[in-house]
Amino acid sequence: MIDFTDKNLPEAQAYLAAIISSSDDAIISKDLKGNIASWNPAAEHIFGYSASEIIGKHVSILIPSDRLAEEDFIIGQIKKGIRIDHFETIRRAKDGHLVNLSITVSPIKGGNGEIVGASKVARDISEIKKAERSNAYLGAIIESSDDAIISKDLKGFITSWNKSAERMFGYTANEAVGKHITLIIPSERLEEENKILTTLKTGDRVDHYETMRRTKSGNLIPISLTVSPIKDSGGKIIGASKIARDLSDRVKAQIDLKASEHFNQSIIDNSPDCIKVIDLKGNLLSLNKAGCNQMEIDDLSVCLNQPWISFWTGKEKKEAEKALIDASNGQSSKFEGFCATMKGTSKWWEVIVTPILGADGSPANILSVSRDITARRELEKMAKEAQEIAESANIAKTEFLATMSHEIRTPMNAVIGLANILAISEPLSNKQKEYIKTLRMSGDSLLTLINDLLDIAKIEAQTIELEHIPFSVTEIAQETISMMSVRADEKGLSFDLQLDCECIEKRMHAGDPTRLRQILVNLCSNALKFTDNGNIKINICCKEMQDNKEMIKITVADTGIGISKDKLDTIFQKFTQADSSINRKYGGTGLGLAITKTLTEIMGGTINVKSEVGKGSTFTISIPFDVEKQEKQKQMPAENIKEVSNDTMTKPHVLLVEDYAPNVLVARTFIESFGYECDVASNGLEALDKINKSDYFAVLMDVQMHGMNGLEATQYIRINEKRRNKPRVRIIGMTAHALAGDRDRCIGAGMDDYISKPFNPAELQNLLADNTVPKNKVLLA
Repeated sequence: MIDFTDKNLPEAQAYLAAIISSSDDAIISKDLKGNIASWNPAAEHIFGYSASEIIGKHVSILIPSDRLAEEDFIIGQIKKGIRIDHFETIRRAKDGHLVNLSITVSPIKGGNGEIVGASKVARDISEIKKAERSNAYLGAIIESSDDAIISKDLKGFITSWNKSAERMFGYTANEAVGKHITLIIPSERLEEENKILTTLKTGDRVDHYETMRRTKSGNLIPISLTVSPIKDSGGKIIGASKIARDLSDRVKAQIDLKASEHFNQSIIDNSPDCIKVIDLKGNLLSLNKAGCNQMEIDDLSVCLNQPWISFWTGKEKKEAEKALIDASNGQSSKFEGFCATMKGTSKWWEVIVTPILGADGSPANILSVSRDITARRELEKMAKEAQEIAESANIAKTEFLATMSHEIRTPMNAVIGLANILAISEPLSNKQKEYIKTLRMSGDSLLTLINDLLDIAKIEAQTIELEHIPFSVTEIAQETISMMSVRADEKGLSFDLQLDCECIEKRMHAGDPTRLRQILVNLCSNALKFTDNGNIKINICCKEMQDNKEMIKITVADTGIGISKDKLDTIFQKFTQADSSINRKYGGTGLGLAITKTLTEIMGGTINVKSEVGKGSTFTISIPFDVEKQEKQKQMPAENIKEVSNDTMTKPHVLLVEDYAPNVLVARTFIESFGYECDVASNGLEALDKINKSDYFAVLMDVQMHGMNGLEATQYIRINEKRRNKPRVRIIGMTAHALAGDRDRCIGAGMDDYISKPFNPAELQNLLADNTVPKNKVLLA
């Protein structure tokens, strides 16, 4: 700071003006509207505008358009009285070129303390930025240090001392002002001060004089001094201004650079990769030790200055040539290729080629880093072979499941079907009814076991595929209750459905209704099995999600025997029941809950259970489903379906295509009991012949038959219909596979619907009646 007590104001202004004039930094002042009020010579030098050209102009003349927001920020800070220190930015000179600057902005206050403008010190750091960019190896950023600005009289006494001087030398302004400049000069360098004063008295300036100075703590620091004379209004030299730049960072940077170069060279020498430096002509300049070892090179001099691409042959040579061209154009590239060593050893390499940039930012040399990946390639080959074996095994397992499903379900269809036929035969004694009831229950139990085992096998083989078709959640719940109602009535249990959201009853969702039904049936079957008194309740609610989805939460609660807390973590495991005595009393395999949990998770949901022994259990599933735009349509009552098929049709003909005699007996009996005439074809060719000769109301087509199967027969039927311009006959596929994708394969072949064996008679009846009623009807349970 300047001591104003012994000097008049013009003299003080002269001191300040000389300091500002001698500064290497642009020193500019502006009002709060951004209009430039002062402009020093350094500003003229940096920006190219003279003071007369720029004063009065808005400071935005210097600011690129994409940085105008900075000025708003700066003015905002200044109005708050906040100083902005060393803000690095870019400004535009008069000739249009951009200048890198470090800016310090301070508020200017009026006589009453009100902020009236701002002073800005801008340091051109273009050369520093250029030096930073030129250091390709280190990428080190050498920042310019802060300059100390000091003024003194001709006797050497300090008259001003800025904040940078405080930071650089450790003395506050109060401690330094009034003291002799020798305060910071080492004793062995006192003569330098006399020489500087002698030069100043002649009116000359001392530029960038490098020397050493001492801090308050006694440390010596290297600095660069620029000293200019301070003149009064009459031109008389009255003092000197000093700009001291700390060179510690530069000296340290030089030391660090040497250390870094040594460090980098050590990394290259000790790297396990093959590292080469190549000139822009493609010749090898250097190769590290690991590279010599991996390439089996005994004498490196033989390879130096040789074309790098000479190491490559075949298609790899073209890859190498392209990589060199890319690097010469400043682009990096990567490729894998085969290359033999100098001694003929075959190796696979992963190669990265990248440019080494020179001081001007353009490629000066090329760096190639090669890694021996021979072992990795061998492992990848082995892994690929193992994957192919695993995939083949998985395909074989899937095919085995399809065959086993067909072989088991085909006779089961006959067993369960004949039991159902016997059940409606008249007359029957009570004992015969009991026999048939036992037969049907045993068949159903066996079918459930078969389904569970097949589901577990499909889960382990990861062959479960989910449908994505419209369905009604409430209808699935109602169907499940309808299926369970007889058993519930026999045990004297109430079975209730509660909807927490009114919208759920009207709304349609999209997903896999079959799997949701399977989950509900499993949970309700368990509830019925383990509940002797009380009730079973199904509660459904929904919660809106993003992306047109809803989380459907279904709770199945019972008042049964309950589950002990120590068993809750294991009940979802395969072949596990809460108590070994349960199997003896209630039966079951312990697969149902494991399947339920897996299906829930495959559909993106969760399942949890709460239970208390003697009071009952509550299972909760939460599954996200897409929301369909259309609402659920009012369904035709089931009894109306029967009336349409029986009363409005006069013995319509149905063609049954089935090659297994027991299943022919079952299906034909049911079809005729529904009020249809039934013709039988034992294979696809016979079916084609009959359809060509007669018109049928519907075709019930077995999928897997000897000779021409049902899918092939359906495709031929559709082709003939188009060729002969015949009406499209309804074809319902029958399959005993019961595997994922069966429905899609049937529909894809041209069928209209699909039913799995063993089939439910009511479901078959509804499918046949579907020729005369709308789709999406409620199927009979």
